[in-house]
Amino acid sequence: MWSNVPTFLVGSDWRIMDMDPQVAEWIGKPAHATIGQFCYEAIDAQNLDGSPFCRPECPLLTAFKERRAVDAVVRLGPQSRKDLRVGVHYAIFDDPLRILHSVVPLESEGSFHSVLTRRQYDIIEKLARGLSHGEIAQQCHVAPSTIETHLKRMRSMLSCHSDRELIAWYREHH
Repeated sequence: MWSNVPTFLVGSDWRIMDMDPQVAEWIGKPAHATIGQFCYEAIDAQNLDGSPFCRPECPLLTAFKERRAVDAVVRLGPQSRKDLRVGVHYAIFDDPLRILHSVVPLESEGSFHSVLTRRQYDIIEKLARGLSHGEIAQQCHVAPSTIETHLKRMRSMLSCHSDRELIAWYREHH
C-alpha cells in the first residue's frame, strides 16, 4: 500500500488487511502482526473524552449506511509512552467493502489548533462571544446549514452534547 499519509486498510469482516509501518510504530506493534486482527483490537485508540475509539460499535457502520463522512481526533499509541493525537479520516469502498483509514499526526498535545481546523476555531470563537448560528453564518459568508454542520462535527469530535459544552471546551483549551 502506497500513500503520502500513513494508512491502514480494513476489510468487510473488520479485520486489518494492510498497515503502513508508521501507523504500526505509533500503536507499538509490527505491521505484519496486525494483519488479520480485528481493527478495534489492534488499534488501541481513545476518543478525547477517554472512551474507547470504535467500540463497542464501529461508527463507520452508520456512516456507510448513511453515505456520510466520519472523521475523528483520537489519542493513539501504547500506554507505555505519551499518547499521540491523530486525525483519522476514512474512505469507504464497496464491492467488496473496504475502509481505508488515513492517520495524520496533529500538533503538540497542548495546542488548541491541534484539534480544530482554522474554520472550526473561527466558528467556536464566535459562538463563545455569544453570536447566534445565523450571525456566525453571515460573518463567515456561508449558509446557516453549513454552520450547523460544522458545529455538529465539532460536538461529535469533542464528545460535546451542546453548544454550551463546546463553549466550555473552548474556554478550557484556549
